[in-house]
Amino acid sequence: MNYRKKAILMVMALFCLNIAILAQAVSLKMDNVSVKEAMTQLKNKSGYSFVYKVGDLDTKKIITVKAKELNEAIDQILYGQDVVYEVKGKNVIVQKGQARQNTSKDGKKRKITGVVNDVNGEPIIGVTIKEKGTTNGTVSDINAKFTLEVSPGAVLELSYIGYQPLEVKVGNQTDLSIVLYEKQELLDEVVVVGYGTMKKSDLNASIVSVKSEKLNKTASPNFSEMLMGRAAGLTVKQGSAQPGGGIEVLIRGAASTGAGNDPLYVVDGFPIVNAGVNPGSGNQWTAGSNSPLSSINPNDIESIEILKDASATAIYGARGANGVVLITTKRGTQDTKVEYNMNMSFQTINKRPELLTAGELMTTQNSYYKEQYLMQNLVYPYGNTDPGAVSPYVPMYTDEEIAKAGKGTNWYDMITRTGLIQQHNLTVTYGNEKMRSLISLNYFDQKGVVKTSGYKRYSFRYNLDHKITKWWDYGISATASYVVDQNATLGGGYDSTAGIIESALSYSPTVKAERDPTTGKWIEDPKQALLNHPLSYLDIEDETKTKRFLATAFTNFYFIKDVFWLKLSAGADIRDGSRHSYYPMTTKYGSSVNGDANINSANREDYVADMVFNFQKTFKERHKLLALLGYSYQVQNDDGAYARAMGFMSDALMYYKLQAGETRPVVSSYKNKHVLASYFGRAQYSFKDKYLFTFTARIDGSDRFGKNNRYAFFPSGAFAWRMNQEDFLKDVNWLSDAKLRVSMGQVGNENLPNDAASEYFAFDGRNYYLGDTEKRGVNLGKFGNPDLKWETTTEVNFGLDFGFFRNRINGSVDVFFKEVKDLLSWRSLPHTAVTTGIWSNIGKTKSTGFELTLNTVNLEGPLHWESTLTYTSYRDRWKERDPKVILAPYVKENDPVSAIYTLIPDGIKQAGEDTPAMPDLLPGQRKYKDVNGLDEEGNLTGKPDGKIDQADVVYLGTRAPKFTMGFSNDFRYKGFDLNIYLYASVGGYSYPYTQVEHGVYGGNGIQRLKDNNNFLADIKNRWTSDNMSSAMPSGEVNSYDSYGAPNWEKNTYLRLKSVTLGYDLSRLFKADKLKVRFYFSGQNLLTFTGYKGLDPEVENDRASYPQQKTFSFGLDVKF
Repeated sequence: MNYRKKAILMVMALFCLNIAILAQAVSLKMDNVSVKEAMTQLKNKSGYSFVYKVGDLDTKKIITVKAKELNEAIDQILYGQDVVYEVKGKNVIVQKGQARQNTSKDGKKRKITGVVNDVNGEPIIGVTIKEKGTTNGTVSDINAKFTLEVSPGAVLELSYIGYQPLEVKVGNQTDLSIVLYEKQELLDEVVVVGYGTMKKSDLNASIVSVKSEKLNKTASPNFSEMLMGRAAGLTVKQGSAQPGGGIEVLIRGAASTGAGNDPLYVVDGFPIVNAGVNPGSGNQWTAGSNSPLSSINPNDIESIEILKDASATAIYGARGANGVVLITTKRGTQDTKVEYNMNMSFQTINKRPELLTAGELMTTQNSYYKEQYLMQNLVYPYGNTDPGAVSPYVPMYTDEEIAKAGKGTNWYDMITRTGLIQQHNLTVTYGNEKMRSLISLNYFDQKGVVKTSGYKRYSFRYNLDHKITKWWDYGISATASYVVDQNATLGGGYDSTAGIIESALSYSPTVKAERDPTTGKWIEDPKQALLNHPLSYLDIEDETKTKRFLATAFTNFYFIKDVFWLKLSAGADIRDGSRHSYYPMTTKYGSSVNGDANINSANREDYVADMVFNFQKTFKERHKLLALLGYSYQVQNDDGAYARAMGFMSDALMYYKLQAGETRPVVSSYKNKHVLASYFGRAQYSFKDKYLFTFTARIDGSDRFGKNNRYAFFPSGAFAWRMNQEDFLKDVNWLSDAKLRVSMGQVGNENLPNDAASEYFAFDGRNYYLGDTEKRGVNLGKFGNPDLKWETTTEVNFGLDFGFFRNRINGSVDVFFKEVKDLLSWRSLPHTAVTTGIWSNIGKTKSTGFELTLNTVNLEGPLHWESTLTYTSYRDRWKERDPKVILAPYVKENDPVSAIYTLIPDGIKQAGEDTPAMPDLLPGQRKYKDVNGLDEEGNLTGKPDGKIDQADVVYLGTRAPKFTMGFSNDFRYKGFDLNIYLYASVGGYSYPYTQVEHGVYGGNGIQRLKDNNNFLADIKNRWTSDNMSSAMPSGEVNSYDSYGAPNWEKNTYLRLKSVTLGYDLSRLFKADKLKVRFYFSGQNLLTFTGYKGLDPEVENDRASYPQQKTFSFGLDVKF
């Protein structure tokens, strides 16, 4: 045999031997172990050792191994690492992966073919096969085969939903047979829970996780606003559209009637108090609503978990009744990474109120006075007096005067502008095997669409994780922020209490925007003596500065590594807010008091310390036990002070010299404290990863409650059955996941003032004279209630988690039932009592709800399309009322909590029409239906009684929507990414304040035309003697409206909440680690609704801050 043949035989023998070695049986099954531990286990079972250079492998990476052969075990241990390996003898030689440069002689592309199967040999259709580093790619056909022309030295990247991504080196091969392995990513995803983490597959509670990349961070400083529609069971509504404005967040409804429905927020393990330290103004105006969550940089957030049912929230006991929102911030990495994000946004008002022009106002006033003339003289349609028998009507303005007035001044346009937002964020992560750090800097600046409003935030974050030894590590999460709120002078009051928006809506357009050259004051309308000039608000100086430091530190002592350890943690949340305002003499109010300066401060210090013992152990590969036992102690301190001065010689000093004011009417301060001490525990047991049991309990002690009820116990239990793990379902290929969940538990609500149960004396209202000198006296300020106790929620939840076709379709369904008893409420006392009221426990409510989350991958290939649908529906009803409260006859014992009651409209009274049930009704006023009456005892008879009164009021609906939906669609194609997000709210009612109060339906009707007040333009269409076919009332005050005017409107709407289009600029140049993405984004672009008000979401008073459209562009850079 010649040497060539020998060499060939030797190579073939070695090749066969290597295949035999890799194919030898090795049974290896490990969950959540490090790479290093997996290597050790493989060596113990097979004798094969890994040889590698330090730094080439991440040996601390947590993996799951389920292999029956050696090659499977090695592939799974090294999965995701940039390495290649070769088996030599009993050694697995691991090296940094480098694609071979198998260059053909001519350097040209060549054609390759292949087939893609799963581990069972079944063909996989639609797999994306792409040449790495290029846009060259294809997909597997109906037979799972593919053909592709590739460059020399090509590496193929294969991806398909539900399977692990794979890289294959082509080398000299022309026909490839490739196997893809299913991935357990959805089930192995780690979810943050109270005081720990769990695999998603181990959960038996109702928890929704929202990842940071799903949030649009361009146009809002508040992460809670970004959650709108992103999680089933979560209802998010803007409290105010102003910069940094308040956000209403509800988890599973609003069943508490007196103690608030805000969820508990926990940031990196620290339960924060979601009440701002924004000091008041000290006068009749407000700065609107501001959210303390806006001080947290959304770019720092890694994930947000929404804990919904009692099983999930019971670990937080007295604060878990309204759900819990867990915010986890980003951590450091071993490698140095830098990320810079920049965006600019422009904002325009979504819907501007259409007001009367100067000429239209004068014409409308002529019409108004004509109707008054006809009414007073009982001329048709208001009577039968002969018009010739009375003096003729003379219009207030001539046609020439009206034409000369023209459009006049649009004050709303003059106080508003195009809003501008700019944001810059820099994040740097770095570290090594033992220490990982993150540093981030953020600058956010928003100039609101109302000229006097703005929000500016500077924030810094430092996170650290340091492993000192095998048995000891520690970590730090710290953030500091500095926020400057430029306060718009808001408020929906009348005349002198009107804010800037209300003044702009009401001020006469016949007045010019001019200052008096002598005094510098704005020239005012003498007919509107009480209303402030709209532009005078622009002279007001009013800003709030808030400093916040939020930090937690923890350390772990591992008595038995990954089995038994102690975690100690402590944190602080320190907030200082100061508000400085000055109302100059160029304003109507300021000139009346010669300037008004206010300094108001509010401070809060919140400290918490936790001690938690943790245990986890798997016995005989089928019994898994996870348990924790802990103690928590939290102290909250609040204090503040207020000073005010008036009567200045000049506006130049503002609030910098209060002593320069002649009068200082108010000096005050306050201080209070709250302590919460708790013991808690949780135990979870699973059998064969199929049957999951969880038991949770917490004991809370709070000084907010009476001495007879300081402590309370909150237990919960849950069970889950992973049905797809059963033998009779294991072979059902289309079923990826099926887990049935059931839970029951009790949680509490302690959201009430710190002094709710206390009795105390006050220093006002009881002065006395000692001789001729008045002395300060004291009196009983508030009654105590030693029996005041926790508001307790008992909840039952049924849920199903599902996945089909390798989780290409997956989601969850939940149904819940809950009862809230011992409702906390402020009970008013009779006028004969010493004080006005007392905190008490009254009544019960009940709630039911349905929630659905559906995730789908619709297209997989060069064009990738995936969708997420969320659906939330809940009903809150009364179950038991306070027996001391006398209900109106039309109110039922079990009506919805947010019920709305109104009269039933019955058209407009016409000339000569008789309305016996409403004897004083004028033509042009709205009629109401007589549907019921009252007996002698005040009960409804069910029959009309010939008069309109409270018996004719009926149930209309609720302010809460019947359901809300979020629908997100993500598309990716050749470097482009597109997200389209829709949000819908269906079935609730809102009060269109602007339309009502600045139209014909308000409490004063249109009689303020006499004061030269302006109105919405649609009052031109009201009923008059010249327009008797109109369906709009005349605007004359209707006394029957006091029973319940039907001005509410359905606020059902569908909104194109956001559209974002981005492109990966990195594709235009060759850079392995540099990623550059440019994007455009729009928010609130389209709204489809029958709601006639300005906005179905944010209209909360007669002069609400306007909703905005936002257009953004930005740049994301990573390297």
